[in-house]
Amino acid sequence: MTVGGKGGGAAGERERAALLDLIARIPAGRIATHGQISLKLRMMRPHVVQAVLGLVDTLDDAEREHIAWHRVVADGGAIGRHKFRELQMARLRAEGFSVAPAGIIDELQRRRIASFDAPGEAIVQMASDRPLGRSRGMKSHQ
Repeated sequence: MTVGGKGGGAAGERERAALLDLIARIPAGRIATHGQISLKLRMMRPHVVQAVLGLVDTLDDAEREHIAWHRVVADGGAIGRHKFRELQMARLRAEGFSVAPAGIIDELQRRRIASFDAPGEAIVQMASDRPLGRSRGMKSHQ
């Protein structure tokens, strides 16, 4: 994916626009993970990570201030080791996130958006909270 880089033609611009649209849907005080973006854009996770980092690299200072790129973190809540790491941690802390010195978001599950379609939802339901279906071994479950 060429989201973050220069070039890529019309397809690259559409991908970049789709990524920017998803980032814009993350409300203040919430985060989204690379995995969530991967599912929404139907992309492999490594491509999403590179796309987000590439996007941040191509933003100018005004765009970097306006676009909430800092609200995208790794699936485990880690902030990557990139040149804007300290800025990302500072912006997350300014929004009330507790960020460990190692760059890990505390309370990831509570602070992660539930859906890009319904960003106002407060929490993401964990897989272990969902009723198990027949494919998970509950033969009595209809």
